[in-house]
Amino acid sequence: MQDLKEKQNIKNRHVKSSLYWNLVILFSWLLQAVLTPPLFAQRPPGPNEVAVYEHINYVGNQEIYALEPGMRQKLVPFLPNTVDNEISSIQVGENVGVAFWTEQNFFGSGNATIQSINNLSLAPEYHDTISSLIIFPKEWKYPMGVLITGKFWFDSGGGTKTGETLGKFFPAPEKMTDRIAYYPDIGYELKNNNIDAYLRPDFMHPVFKQVYVKLCEQENFGGKSITIPGPGGSIQQHFQLSDYQFANQVSSLQVIHNYPVSVQQSAPSTKQITPVHKQMEAILPADTSDVRGQWQSNIGLTFNITQQGYNFQWTVKGSNEKGSGTVNRWSITASWQGGPRGSGSAKGQITDAYTPGLSEGPLWANAIEWDYYVGSVKIRFYRD
Repeated sequence: MQDLKEKQNIKNRHVKSSLYWNLVILFSWLLQAVLTPPLFAQRPPGPNEVAVYEHINYVGNQEIYALEPGMRQKLVPFLPNTVDNEISSIQVGENVGVAFWTEQNFFGSGNATIQSINNLSLAPEYHDTISSLIIFPKEWKYPMGVLITGKFWFDSGGGTKTGETLGKFFPAPEKMTDRIAYYPDIGYELKNNNIDAYLRPDFMHPVFKQVYVKLCEQENFGGKSITIPGPGGSIQQHFQLSDYQFANQVSSLQVIHNYPVSVQQSAPSTKQITPVHKQMEAILPADTSDVRGQWQSNIGLTFNITQQGYNFQWTVKGSNEKGSGTVNRWSITASWQGGPRGSGSAKGQITDAYTPGLSEGPLWANAIEWDYYVGSVKIRFYRD
């Protein structure tokens, strides 16, 4: 009988001990669960935001980028260490898309999406390799700018080399208030190694017709240059630079967004106001540029220009110089006499212009480059 009681006591102590350790393990697990940061995003992105994640299925370290009011597109040339070369999933807001590249500053292999991607391991080229992003309006399907590509050769062993086409994307400015993005040096990777140019965004969107790119032979926009698409150019996205005798010639470039500008009344009025672009169309032909107004120059002279149709006249502030000439949509010619420069003539190119309205009317010129030098200085006109 004593042995039976002793066995029961041992059994009870064993049960209590097991229960005690089970409780300890459970408490430790609960404590760890409370103290360990959760492996999920703090919040999903808003309609104008994109979130990138360290792991698949939108978990792990997270960074959110927003297309804010006043932005044309959100540029992210560098990523923080938390997600640089670590992105495994991307969550996209309903109003935006995202383009991504395997190198910083929009270089290397790139792609774009307007939909969320919960597992980038299904696209191994971009899994844990993304280093730069651009957030853009969804309807564009791709950010605004130009992709310049070149042929890169790699040693594949055995004395043979393998060629691969890589490129760098040069975006239009981030802010809508800036219309030109200046790239005075396209970088050593592409200099003397550029064969194709691809304009973006999608050519089916109306904004595509407002995008121009000036390609220059030398750094800091010097030497010969071409503009794509040129005057009267067809709607296309792919430009083979060899067709323009410009392959392997590009050293600097400008991306220009000639977006329409509307005139709004600041207060209610009974007076009917005609928009600026309609005023222009009523006076000037549709296939010309408006050069009326005051212009500054890089030789310190201020020019006041009047225009009737294709013809214009100028006077120079503080001088008796007078000039006249003709202007078309992208080209301009002038002759002058009087003043310290004496007489002369020159041809020029309108290098910065936009259509101030949604119609195909005359351009509003903002910059002119003349084929004329004072000493070693090539003359340029620009508006204030």
